[in-house]
Amino acid sequence: MGYSTSWIAVTLPQAEARSRFSVRPTGRRSEFAEFTLSDAVLPNGWYLIVANRCDWAALQDLHRLSTGGELVTAYVEEHVMVSGSSQWRDGGTVWDVEHNSELAADHLAESGVLPDGYRKLADELLEKQKTIDDCDYIFDIPLVAAKLVTGYQHDEDGPWTEGEPFEILESVRPWWRFW
Repeated sequence: MGYSTSWIAVTLPQAEARSRFSVRPTGRRSEFAEFTLSDAVLPNGWYLIVANRCDWAALQDLHRLSTGGELVTAYVEEHVMVSGSSQWRDGGTVWDVEHNSELAADHLAESGVLPDGYRKLADELLEKQKTIDDCDYIFDIPLVAAKLVTGYQHDEDGPWTEGEPFEILESVRPWWRFW
């Protein structure tokens, strides 16, 4: 088993973001983002929506979703060791980072103006990869980039201190259009 997930954090208010994502709350809460769709408001104000699959259709609509705001996205497919993240502002890409171990063990594609602190952390993980070859440290680099901006990473304890920060959502679109 491993993670297969994707998430988007936006600077829009929760109600507006839910409308753009065509989702509505169910009234049920969870400690973890382990349902088909769930959301939370991060302590730093970012609105986070998490899909319990890597190939969430919303990842194909980032131009529209970021218009009038800012968003950061990440996706993870641990079964094949693929990860990626990006930041968008007002409909355009700010930066993008991807690792796909199926292309090469050391594959890392970077573009744009990466977040402050990214280069140092990425170089540390790249150096670690050279000395320890039984773990894919490059896989973490896109996730580090997204966390630098939002403070969130899918496989770490959230920035919350307690409780059930995630609200379980349902799509207002038919399932075949959402996925």
